[in-house]
Amino acid sequence: MGSTDGYEYHPELHVEHWPHVRSFVLETLAAARGRTAYSEKELAAALGPYALWCWRTGSAIDTSEQMLNVAVIEYYIAEGLTGYTKAGRGTIRSRLLRLAEAFGPDVKLRQPLRAYSGPNPSKPYALLDQAGFTSWARSQGTRLRSANAAVLLSLGFGAGLSNEEIISVRRGDIIPDELGLLLDLKGKRSRRIPVLELWSPALLQASWAGEPDEWAFLPGRHYRSANLTGLFISKSDAPVRLQTRRMRATWIVHHLNRGTPAVPLLEASGLKSIDAFDQFLPFVPKWTESRTIWALK
Repeated sequence: MGSTDGYEYHPELHVEHWPHVRSFVLETLAAARGRTAYSEKELAAALGPYALWCWRTGSAIDTSEQMLNVAVIEYYIAEGLTGYTKAGRGTIRSRLLRLAEAFGPDVKLRQPLRAYSGPNPSKPYALLDQAGFTSWARSQGTRLRSANAAVLLSLGFGAGLSNEEIISVRRGDIIPDELGLLLDLKGKRSRRIPVLELWSPALLQASWAGEPDEWAFLPGRHYRSANLTGLFISKSDAPVRLQTRRMRATWIVHHLNRGTPAVPLLEASGLKSIDAFDQFLPFVPKWTESRTIWALK
């Protein structure tokens, strides 16, 4: 696989993609000798999996300018290391940032870093936060960015889509019917999802704005990078950190509060077992506390 200064790095996962990033990883490790406080083995443990993730998701290609971009690193820590502890995320981020300081584009390092360990991804956003995000979408610098921000919120809060699903929706998947708006979702978890009425207008407008095969979020692009939503969000300040996982959690908890039957909710959410709702139950009030919430639409 290659060796640098006696240490030979071997990726443990996704080895089939290793040839695409091998040169970048080994050359960066060799160039980093003595330029950080970390050993080559410590840097390799962070850089190798990160480079493979960038290649697999289309977030960056094997150049220092793209790979060692702080915005991409930040998104990787938040979305690519979901199984890590807070301490583990902090360790990996520190190693990657030291490489970015040594070899990445300096202008990116002047941007303030977001906290790597956000709130519980199952914790729903409060109604006040949701209102803040709506104002955030309206205040974007251009009409196009405002429209894309509104679509992003509608797909997350209105339909409970995952990050991968948000970037996969096309205009033709948005279907009005006599009861409101449906999403005809394609892919691994294909299903039809009734969109909450409050979040329907932006999607309805998007369905009329172009050809059916165009993307609903960020139309005109020619790729489906998992980093799209993170980079879009990072380019403008939101009142609270916007995460696709927490938008999805907000949608699920909203339906649990309303008393939506479990089987239809399972089908609409794409979850396989009712046990999957367990992580959201701490955020569902007792019946006596939720009677007024059930009336919300």
